[in-house]
Amino acid sequence: MLIVHHLNDSRSQRILWMLEELGLDYEIRRYRRNSDMSAPKELMAIHPLGKSPILEDVSADGHRTVVVETGAICDYLVERANGRLGPGDATDTILYRQFLHYAEGSVMPVLLAMLVASKIPIMGRVASNAFSRCWTRISTSSKPSLPRESGSQANGSPRPTS
Repeated sequence: MLIVHHLNDSRSQRILWMLEELGLDYEIRRYRRNSDMSAPKELMAIHPLGKSPILEDVSADGHRTVVVETGAICDYLVERANGRLGPGDATDTILYRQFLHYAEGSVMPVLLAMLVASKIPIMGRVASNAFSRCWTRISTSSKPSLPRESGSQANGSPRPTS
C-alpha cells in the first residue's frame, strides 16, 4: 500500500498527480503546517526531516520503504509502475534525469521567489514582475541538452571530413 504524507502548501501535490497518472492505488495522510509554516512533529515521526512529500510503501508482509524528495519519489514510482512514465532508452534517460533535476534545482528557487514576492504589497508586484521576466528567460533558454558523439556537430549531423 502506498501512503502519501501530504503537507498543505507543499510539493506533494506533484506526487499525487503522478500517482493519478500512473493509476496506482494510494492513501493520503494529511498534515497542516504550524502557524510559523513549519511542518508538524507528526511528520517527523515518519522521517526525521519532517518534510513533505514523503512516500511510504508498505508491503503485504509489513515491510516499510520510506522515500523522501520529489525527484527520488518520482523515480521510485516509475520503477514501481514497471517503467510507465519513465524514459525509454539511454538518450531518453539523460533527458528525463535532466528535466527532473532541472525542475527541482534551477526552476524551483525562481518560482519560490516569485511566490514570496507576490505576498508583499506594492513592492511584491514589482519584484514578481522582475521574477516573471527571469522565469521567461529560464524557461525558454535553459533547455537541457544531450552530450554529442565525438564525431558530430552541434546540430547532430556528422562533421565534414577534409
